[in-house]
Order: sequence, then structure tokens, then C-alpha cells
Amino acid sequence: MKSEGCCDIEPIIISSRLVLDGDDSPTTKTRAFTVLTMQCINPQCPNFRGTWENKIEMEIGG
Repeated sequence: MKSEGCCDIEPIIISSRLVLDGDDSPTTKTRAFTVLTMQCINPQCPNFRGTWENKIEMEIGG
């Protein structure tokens, strides 16, 4: 995963979590997302040590 408009160096993942959407009601489709917190590791980049999140939807089988 490339940094968001930052540079061409691959960032590192510093944390991840699972987020569920629509799990409050039986009539709503439940969607699962992995949210990765990324960090730039390029000292020459203006966003060095800056963080951002990437939200990736996961398929739920059924």
C-alpha cells in the first residue's frame, strides 16, 4: 500500500482493528471492515511519521 499522495516508499502498519457496520438491526445488512492505521517511514517525506487510516471492506460469507 502506497502512502496517500505522500511518497513512493511503502508505509508501515502500526495498528489494525475490525469495524462492523449495520450490526444494530436484523433488517440491515452487516458489513465488516478492517481499518489499518498506516505511518510514513521516509525521513525525506513531508508526511514523515504522519498517520492515516485505510478502510478495507471484507466479504462476509453466507
